[in-house]
Amino acid sequence: MGNPSKIVVRSLKRSLRQLTKEMKTLEDTLLVLVKQSIKAFYAIVN
Repeated sequence: MGNPSKIVVRSLKRSLRQLTKEMKTLEDTLLVLVKQSIKAFYAIVN
């Protein structure tokens, strides 16, 4: 197989950075939604 070219490595690193940003955004959004659901649940229970 050999070593990948610099272009391939650069492209993969760029893709990794973009996916990492997307995951962070999704995790933050999910956290907000979970917190809202918990608040709503306690509002109904109390």
